[in-house]
Amino acid sequence: MNKLFLIFILFAFTNTFAQITTTSDQLFGGTRPVEKANFHDFGLITVATQYEFIVSNSNKLPITIKTTEIPDGFDVVVVDKIIKPNSVGKIIIKVLPEKFSQKGEFEKNIKVVSEYETLGEKITKDIVFIVKGKIN
Repeated sequence: MNKLFLIFILFAFTNTFAQITTTSDQLFGGTRPVEKANFHDFGLITVATQYEFIVSNSNKLPITIKTTEIPDGFDVVVVDKIIKPNSVGKIIIKVLPEKFSQKGEFEKNIKVVSEYETLGEKITKDIVFIVKGKIN
């Protein structure tokens, strides 16, 4: 009887724990670990270059991209400001080497603020893209 009870508790705990996901997993599909999905290494940069991030919305609610916070030397183009449920959006991050104050390696965070509404309440979520490279 005790073994059966222990197995039941272990199953209940494991099952409950497995259902917990982070907000970013719920909002953006959770198809890849966040550190890989939101990271790009540009490598050696001699001219302006860009990278397209794909943002997946597996939620049942649309997501709206509200604002971006970008460091000097970068530009962000939000191709899809509203990402419908079960679809993807594109965010393009451009590196502009002529706008950097010095040459060398960099690693920068680019923040995109998104918003969705549930039960009449607006909820904001920051998405941080990490980019690195070397300006030559």
